[in-house]
Order: sequence, then structure tokens, then C-alpha cells
Amino acid sequence: MKNYIKMLRPWHYMKNIMIIFPLVFSERLTEPLLLFYSLTAVIAFSLLCSVVYIVNDCRDAERDKLHPSKRNRPIASGAISKPKAWVVAAVLAALSFLMQAALRFPAAAIVWAMVYLAVNLIYTYGGKNIPILDIALLGIGYPIRLMYGGAVLNIEVSEWLFLTALFFSFYLALGKRHGEVKNLKEYYDGDHDRGMTRPVLKYYSESYLEKHKLLSMGLGIMSYSLWTVTKSRYFTWTVILVLVICMLYNSVTENADADPVEVLLKHKAFFALLAIYAALMLVILYCI
Repeated sequence: MKNYIKMLRPWHYMKNIMIIFPLVFSERLTEPLLLFYSLTAVIAFSLLCSVVYIVNDCRDAERDKLHPSKRNRPIASGAISKPKAWVVAAVLAALSFLMQAALRFPAAAIVWAMVYLAVNLIYTYGGKNIPILDIALLGIGYPIRLMYGGAVLNIEVSEWLFLTALFFSFYLALGKRHGEVKNLKEYYDGDHDRGMTRPVLKYYSESYLEKHKLLSMGLGIMSYSLWTVTKSRYFTWTVILVLVICMLYNSVTENADADPVEVLLKHKAFFALLAIYAALMLVILYCI
């Protein structure tokens, strides 16, 4: 059972909290029915995320065996066979769409869920090996979550909020590739090629990824700043906290994997800053 849970990667479900953002920022979080639908949307989407992880692990099992940490994943290590993994993936996909259908989610929401699945299948079956396209496919993951959350509740997502999610998502995707290039370069000696575990890495240099990562961060901060201006003057003060969060994230990922979930779980200061930001936003939205 432990290996099956590990295969599903439930700790990555925290990414799906973005699905609730449209409800929070519409200032309707206190409406029980909307909150129920938003939370069930998180569950349904999380099941799809596990499907994506399983398919990706089945596809990359042989390459993962050559990776310093991925070789310990259940499918790569042989703890779970590929046929069993495919069965679990099929069951989870069916449960997700049955849940959405049973709760009568709007068609737009189901379309966004299918778009997420399609994007990740394209990524898994070849897209991850094409320079730039791999980052683009990774970079639209969070905006899709945002749009899915809005579609479930028929809440319109602000253009500036969408752009903020898009640019910061690209920032995280570029940071992930940057961390992989640095870490695999240190892991492999002259007799090995880091492209063995992820072929696309041989097309990227550290400087290229770092420059575009910082560009995406700057655009994300700009979009966020403009979005706060459309809300209220109190929101604008949160830009300072967002700047500090970005600075800390850059600091803690300087010589480590830039996986946002790993950073959140391992670095208490980063988690604390995000908690403070969340609390501050709730106070501004619902108490002022």
C-alpha cells in the first residue's frame, strides 16, 4: 500500500489549492455550497494529477532507473508493475470524470480538465524532449488549474490574475529545468551524459535558463502588481511580501532542486511566508 500511495504522489496535491483562488478572490468563500463545489473540484482534479504521474512514470521507467533519485520511484524500482499501474490510472481517471459528472460540473470545467490531461499526455509522449515546448507545456499547468476552478463555479478569472499565474508558472518551470541541469551535471562524471535521464537537458545551458527564469519572475511580479491595483490600495502592499517570497525562493533553490512542493515541505521560512501571505489576503478580502 505504501508504494501505491507513493506512486500517486499525494503531497503534490497542494498545487491544486490554486483551484480555490477564483472563489477566494471573488469574496464568496463564506458561501457553503460554492465552497463545497470548489473543494470537490480539488479532489477530482487531484485524481487526474495522479493519473498523469502514473502515466509519466510508466513511460519513463527505464530512464528513471538512471536518475539519482527517480530510480527509487515504485514503477522504476519494480515495486509496482506497469500493468498494475495502468489499471490504477484508468480507475482514477474514471472516478474523476464520474465525480464531475455526478456533481454536474459545467461543461467548461470538464473541458479544462480534459485540456490538462491532454497537455500532460503531449508532454509525456514526446513534448518533454522538445526544447522550449517542454517548458511551455509545464508552464501552463497552474493557469489551467486557475481556469478550471473558475469554470466550476462560473466565476470569471481576471486577465491580470491569469497572467500572474502564467508568468509565475513559467518561472517555476524554468527553475525546475535550471535545477535539473545543475544537479545532474554534478551527479554525472565525464563518462555519462545528463541527457540519459532527460534528453532535453542537453539543449539548455544554466545561463539561458537562469535569464529566462528571472524574466518570467519579473513579468509575474509586474502582472501581480497591476492586478492588485485593480482590487484595492490594501492589496498593493502585498507586493512587498511577494517580492520577499520570490527572493527567498531563489535563495533556497540556488543549489538545490527547484521543485516548489519540495521547497514548501523542506523550508519552514518559505512555508511561514506563504502562510502569512494567505492570512493577510484573507484579512484584506473578508475583514476590511
